[in-house]
Amino acid sequence: MTKWDSFRDPTAFTHGPYNAVDQYPNGSADSVGYWAEARIFGGVVVFDRGEDGTESRQLYFHGCRRKGPRTIYPPTDQQFEQMIQFLLNESESHDNPFPVLATPQNRWRWDPWDAMAHHNIYRDRFERKISPSKGKPCVLNSIDWPEIKDDLYLINAMHERLEGKSVDEDAIAAAKEGVTKITPSSPLWSNEGQRTYRGI
Repeated sequence: MTKWDSFRDPTAFTHGPYNAVDQYPNGSADSVGYWAEARIFGGVVVFDRGEDGTESRQLYFHGCRRKGPRTIYPPTDQQFEQMIQFLLNESESHDNPFPVLATPQNRWRWDPWDAMAHHNIYRDRFERKISPSKGKPCVLNSIDWPEIKDDLYLINAMHERLEGKSVDEDAIAAAKEGVTKITPSSPLWSNEGQRTYRGI
């Protein structure tokens, strides 16, 4: 059973696109497992599986929360260190770092379709159904793609400088760094090289 009816998932406990119960080894129970994992950890834990699709290189979260990103994101270095300390240290001196929620600092975001279809980022191949072709998003936002905010800041700073207004050089440097931390699935990605902002 893949749907109760035309609009409801087969279980009340589903997490975003992790509802392909007809292809899960344990059916609806696996869907509930993804839901519980996302509530505990902040998202379903997926990995960069490398060229052959079997490695576990980089750790990512697929949050799919109502006010969070739909994109797949890595933990920051600080979040990763806090997770390791919490999981490996037997004392109770460490704060619980979970759930790991996305912030604008969680960079190198991946579009979920691109991640699975072209870049081998998943936990299991059966975890999500993906369409044969990638749909076009109706909205691009800085919650999914923090680099959009950096890009808009740089465009505004470019215009302000051209108008002779003062600009914040530290904020410009931070935004320039932000627009370099993008993946091939980012809306700012270009095979022709990085964007340039005249005068800054």
